[in-house]
Amino acid sequence: MAKRRGRTSTRDAIPAEQGESPDDQPVAREKPVRKARPRLGILLVLLAGLLVGVWFSGALATMPRWQAQRALFAGRLGVAEYWLGVAQRLDRNSEENALLAARLARHRGDALEMQSQLARAGSLGADRQRIDREEMLALVQAGEVVEYESKVMGWLESPGDDAPEICDAYANGLAANGRFNDAMQILAAWRSDFPNDPRCDYRIGRIHEHQEQYDKAEASYREAIAKADDFYPAIFSLGRVLLHQRRADEALEHFGQCFAMGYPQAAKIEAATALKALGRADEARPLLKEVLESGLELQNASYRSVEEQPEGFRAAAEYGRLESDAGNFSDAKPWLLAAIEANPLDLTVRYSLAVAQRGLGEMDAAEANFERVRAAREAMGAATALNERAQANRNDLEARYLLGKLILENESERMGLYWIRSIFPIDPDYRPAHQLLADYYAKQASSDPRFRRLSDYHRSKAETPPSTPGPQE
Repeated sequence: MAKRRGRTSTRDAIPAEQGESPDDQPVAREKPVRKARPRLGILLVLLAGLLVGVWFSGALATMPRWQAQRALFAGRLGVAEYWLGVAQRLDRNSEENALLAARLARHRGDALEMQSQLARAGSLGADRQRIDREEMLALVQAGEVVEYESKVMGWLESPGDDAPEICDAYANGLAANGRFNDAMQILAAWRSDFPNDPRCDYRIGRIHEHQEQYDKAEASYREAIAKADDFYPAIFSLGRVLLHQRRADEALEHFGQCFAMGYPQAAKIEAATALKALGRADEARPLLKEVLESGLELQNASYRSVEEQPEGFRAAAEYGRLESDAGNFSDAKPWLLAAIEANPLDLTVRYSLAVAQRGLGEMDAAEANFERVRAAREAMGAATALNERAQANRNDLEARYLLGKLILENESERMGLYWIRSIFPIDPDYRPAHQLLADYYAKQASSDPRFRRLSDYHRSKAETPPSTPGPQE
């Protein structure tokens, strides 16, 4: 009641015109409103000016960019892509957005998009050293460690906010060169400094998986998932390990969890392989058809999002083999041909193609493919002995070189490069390996310009004295 009387007495204090009671004074009641309007207008103008200033300064993009950085740090690439999109809409001319987009593309394994975003960052005024760092991290992450290792070690002395990025790329590159102990030391330090980062456990799991220590790999992947239950690279990799251990029903469950990804094509392909292993080919067929309808580009983007780069057109290979095994040779043939075009070294697919061609009465084509499979397998017969030599004597560089060259030419580019690169930690100046890589990267440069620099570097190492340093800029 006291408050009500207080408000009433304030209103009643306004002077009344003669002959009117206070309650009959519309003019008196409107006066405070009319006086407030100019102030309100001024405030609105100031607020509008402030908003315009904030808009043109790009400050509105700061929060979504921070969210994107947090998501990228946690390995949530889909979430990072969403928030980065918001930041880019709010500030279309930000070098910070372009640099972050380049980093996201590097995490996805999309080299062309990364180069495009770095070029854009440069045109917007980004620091050249930051651009160079992203380019070098991409190469280091891909396994080209020997050329840039001194730079990386320098970065680690004062990494700033980039410590997880540097450790991630460096550990991955070391593992790609067979330097597993060195990679484990980097990962241990990284996990100590960033105990909640799921990527540490994920990288450790990848090393264990490569070494065929599947129980340890499974445990590491599960630790990564415990830290981030939507860290799809670990979920996907756990499914792969379980499938390798013939636990197809469990693998299918984990691949199914990855269907929630922005690009679920890779998970659907692997789920189809699990269904085939369970004798449920009729359920695998529609999944593969769905992926094939989306095209090779989306399939590759999906695999990159779980840090995989399959050699070839995996959906076409799996679907073609499924139909060939079922005797549906007409349906199988076009997809097997597409898979072989994407990866001529896939002997399993080539054999299935030969079977389909023979079933269709195309005897000459079938025999040519059967012969190519026989020749490759005969050549690979020397691989066992070379592998035994390399395992028995770490310094047998000739065995490593011959094994890598053999695999590169007959079975798998990825594994062939692994064996060639494994030479450089032992002898960084081994000329035959440099010559082979110079020729290999020269062929790749037409589709990815960054390989031209690598080709030139390895050629210089093959042709000049061993003291020649690697590129540092």
